[in-house]
Amino acid sequence: MVRDAQGERSGRRPPRMDFAAHPSTHVRSLAELLSIALAIETEAVRRYRELAAAMARRGEAETSAVFADMALEEDGHIRAIQKLAAQVGCPAIQPETHAWRLPPEFAESWDRVAGSALLTAYRALAIAVDNEQRAFSFYTFIAAEAEDAETIRFAEVLAQEELNHAALLRKWRRAAYRRGEVDSLPVEVTSPGVLDQLIAGYEQKAAGSLIPISHQLTEIGAIEAAAVLRGLIRPAGGYAEPSLPVNIAPPENVAGDAGRIALLNAAQKPLEQMAERLERAVLESASEEVRIKAANHLADVLQRLASLRRLIDDASTPGT
Repeated sequence: MVRDAQGERSGRRPPRMDFAAHPSTHVRSLAELLSIALAIETEAVRRYRELAAAMARRGEAETSAVFADMALEEDGHIRAIQKLAAQVGCPAIQPETHAWRLPPEFAESWDRVAGSALLTAYRALAIAVDNEQRAFSFYTFIAAEAEDAETIRFAEVLAQEELNHAALLRKWRRAAYRRGEVDSLPVEVTSPGVLDQLIAGYEQKAAGSLIPISHQLTEIGAIEAAAVLRGLIRPAGGYAEPSLPVNIAPPENVAGDAGRIALLNAAQKPLEQMAERLERAVLESASEEVRIKAANHLADVLQRLASLRRLIDDASTPGT
């Protein structure tokens, strides 16, 4: 078998690099590949189920259904891998046997989503796309470095499946983008003064949502949650409360726990948009002063989102 200087088989495009370092992908047998694939699929099922539950708590029924369907798809892959393993004489493969060989980026990207106070549908889908693309790259590395034809062929099949998953998730990510979860016309933050104006605008918008939502929570008897929401409002350019517009569409049914959860989910939206924009300022601004100031305000916004998440979790727990 002819290889080039980087170890790739001649005539093959080198794999895309989605990892900080070259992953450990020298797979010596089909059984070893199946064990690695089982580890990847088992972790994907667990993570997609977690995301489906998280999106359901947010009231994102469509996105929750996408992740639930992806979990079922990956579960089907697990059964197919186990069936193939039995056919080739290695029925006792276990996902933990080679889990250590998975690049750390797999777990790290999921963990960032799980621990984030900024878990929008767009962000969850974006991380899922990245991980499917990362799995594609991983299998492509394996195929490029494997020695026997059977392992190469099956690695390429697995790579194509991951690519198909990434394409499907990209479609749903675009749908989340079109729903307005991401600011498509960002202001370029060139100075602290511009950042101050940007923050004031977002805080004004947040207050314009949080105030009427707190009133609605009071009306349905969620007094404590209403008080928490009022504590999340920050002054923005000397606003006066009576002049603020009501810029949310109230949920149709606001009675009981379901109504409380729907209102709290709606309260997250303007804070999430502000956090997304501040995060971009931290990452993209050429001004260190802007980056520091944006990071400080972002920390405050994330704390407010965490408070809302706790209220939503409490409302989702029977008996609270």
